[in-house]
Amino acid sequence: GIITTIGIGQNPLLAKLALDNAAKKKAPWLAEWDYDDVPTTIWQIKSLPDMWGIGSHTAAKLNGLGIYSIEELAHADVNKLKKKFGVMGEQLYYHAWGIDYSDLEKKYLPRSDNKGYGNSQVLMRDYTELIDLKTVLGEIADQVATRLRKNHVVAEVVSIFIGMADTDKQGRSHFSAQMHVEPTDSTKSINNAVQYLLETKWDGSAVRNVGVRCNRISEKRATRFSLFEDPDTTLDREKLEHTIDIIRKKYGYKALVRASSKTKGGTAIERANLVGGHQA
Repeated sequence: GIITTIGIGQNPLLAKLALDNAAKKKAPWLAEWDYDDVPTTIWQIKSLPDMWGIGSHTAAKLNGLGIYSIEELAHADVNKLKKKFGVMGEQLYYHAWGIDYSDLEKKYLPRSDNKGYGNSQVLMRDYTELIDLKTVLGEIADQVATRLRKNHVVAEVVSIFIGMADTDKQGRSHFSAQMHVEPTDSTKSINNAVQYLLETKWDGSAVRNVGVRCNRISEKRATRFSLFEDPDTTLDREKLEHTIDIIRKKYGYKALVRASSKTKGGTAIERANLVGGHQA
């Protein structure tokens, strides 16, 4: 009783558009869009927001330029689009012609400083309050820090990913930001960096995807002390976090949760009941 839908194209964009706009609509649940089909496929998408990468805010800005359809977008002045939207304007233009410059054949060569630990999640509703975003990102930072301690490593770069429910005030569908920190596996240190990045980079637009990642990983060889914190405080926090890890490993995540996870922004308690993102 499970239906599989398939979109096929000469690049990832065409495949995605074929999937969303044709394969998901009716049997045989398979569609193939090629470059030659652009006038009869992409240009026939009924509204701008139905096009991948165009949200309601971007559509409104395009309307302001006199563009109301994908076909009109394809025949617009690419220089005007670039002036209005920056690099994204060029991308919108080429996407209207079915052109996608993603290079799937380029071999990825991993480097030691690229290895990292991260967690992310799709939120079940739009998050528009700073306090709620701080809560859920704090929970994810806690998860990532726990993984660092489990693997006896520390990180020097902390980054966040924020995916919009639509597009933000700058026309972006998402953004990421990162900062360097002293090598750490501390939940508090990582969360401090996450909160700082959120407060300085987020413009208040509705959010639907969030993630935290730590990079530039190295083996933990000793406890690092700060000139701005009492050494005993550092050691006590390290012992506390280690104890929390032990208790959660033995009795489950919900054995010890932060009070903020009980607020409306928290998701960790509910997600603790899930297996692979689904209800157990």
